[in-house]
Amino acid sequence: MIAPTECAICAKLVRDELIVGARKCRKHDALLLTYILNLDKSPGGVRDMIVSDLRGYLDLGATSCAADTLLVLRLFLFKYPEACERRDVCIGLSQTAFDSGLDGVR
Repeated sequence: MIAPTECAICAKLVRDELIVGARKCRKHDALLLTYILNLDKSPGGVRDMIVSDLRGYLDLGATSCAADTLLVLRLFLFKYPEACERRDVCIGLSQTAFDSGLDGVR
């Protein structure tokens, strides 16, 4: 699984969208599989679906669901790095490089 900061760069998330705290369990694997069923749309399209769901949960104040969705996004981007919005900067960088590329997101 990729780090939250790497996920933020890869999916163009902002600080307020980095809701962490979910612990990986079977539920996340099942959620991931439901998104993978949509790979015919392209990995980038699936990434956009997950990000849209994440933002929807945040808009509703459902932070637990948002944390689960962020974890699924991290799993998805690890499994499908080609879905990264900014592949030039998100794969293989050090934590320091991620932090500096996030404009203060930690």
